[in-house]
Amino acid sequence: MRKMKKWVERFRWLAKEEKGLTLIELLAVIVVLGIIAAIAVPSISGILGNTKKEAHRANATQIVEAARQMVAIKGYKPGTDGAIQMKRINETNGSIENDKELKANSYMKIKLEDLINDGYFPKEGITNPEESGKYYDTADTVVYVLEDDKHNFDYWVNLRQKGNSGTNYFENMKYEDIVSGKAKPQ
Repeated sequence: MRKMKKWVERFRWLAKEEKGLTLIELLAVIVVLGIIAAIAVPSISGILGNTKKEAHRANATQIVEAARQMVAIKGYKPGTDGAIQMKRINETNGSIENDKELKANSYMKIKLEDLINDGYFPKEGITNPEESGKYYDTADTVVYVLEDDKHNFDYWVNLRQKGNSGTNYFENMKYEDIVSGKAKPQ
């Protein structure tokens, strides 16, 4: 029992004398923090990248919904005076090409600038989530409205960044594929 008391007194004395961490303890803490950072940083950047893609998807959805409203409210039908420009969409590969032989009542193109001018979006446009203060191209961001034989409408989207190096986030993607998640922003 006496020996035990001596050891306890000794440890108390050692504990009083210790004022900080040893170099090895400090290095161990730094290594553990480095490992945590190495795991966390890529995960966070992946989350941010997915968030931007989801923002593009939401913006494309808003643009199509505004085009749907414009078509419904103004009574636009492909080929009428309300149609801005006629195009043909080759559904096998999604490419858009001019087709002079196509009847004028089949397809319609609605630009983002038309939706802005009609008050569906603010005058400056829709902010691009990739770059702060940048917007989608109002002339090249378009919704293509297609009318099939049963008079049902399909909507295709081309979502493009403003500027010379404009990135196509969605290029001629079918609206249903964007909503369902089949179509991914580039």
